[in-house]
Amino acid sequence: MSGTSPIVEGIINFFDRRRHPSGGYTLYEGLPDSKNTYYAIKSLEVIDSLPDDIRRTLDWLEELHSRGSFAAQGLFYRCSLLADYGREFRVKKGF
Repeated sequence: MSGTSPIVEGIINFFDRRRHPSGGYTLYEGLPDSKNTYYAIKSLEVIDSLPDDIRRTLDWLEELHSRGSFAAQGLFYRCSLLADYGREFRVKKGF
């Protein structure tokens, strides 16, 4: 992070601390979810600082998506990120 402003470093550290070993993100502690993962990745895109292993996050989203959706909001967050990064997905009928 040489030459990175303290504010950007703080943002990166904030999201690093909220990254779950599975690849998803959580707001505080505990299990990650689609919404917090979406906002973490979108925030990191703004400062041009995606995690080196973004693939792990996308794999986690694909695995979560394959189990089905319980709300349209979660479906939006997962499908938006998967589409943005060129991952194929299907939306089950009657999700």
